[in-house]
Amino acid sequence: MKRRSKYVALISIFCVVGFWYLHRNPQAAVRTTLFSAGFFKTSWQADIKRAQGSCYLVTPAPIETETKAALVSYQVKKVGCFYFAEYYGEA
Repeated sequence: MKRRSKYVALISIFCVVGFWYLHRNPQAAVRTTLFSAGFFKTSWQADIKRAQGSCYLVTPAPIETETKAALVSYQVKKVGCFYFAEYYGEA
C-alpha cells in the first residue's frame, strides 16, 4: 500500500508541474490553446506578440476549416500563477 501511495504522489506532482509548464506565461498559454484546438504546426512555429492589454496576436494565423476565418487574436487571463488563453475575435 505504501508503494501505491508513492506512485500516486509522483503522478500527481508530475501532472501539476506539467500543467504549470503549459500555462506558465501568456505565450505558452496561447500555444497550448492552439495545440488543443488542433493547430499543431502553428502552435510550434507561430510568432506570438502582445497587441494591447491582454490581447495577443498570432502570426501566421491558423485558418479555421469550417468558416475559413483567420484566428488572429487571443485574450489571455491570469488566474493565480496560471495563464489561460481563449480566442478573442477580430482585433
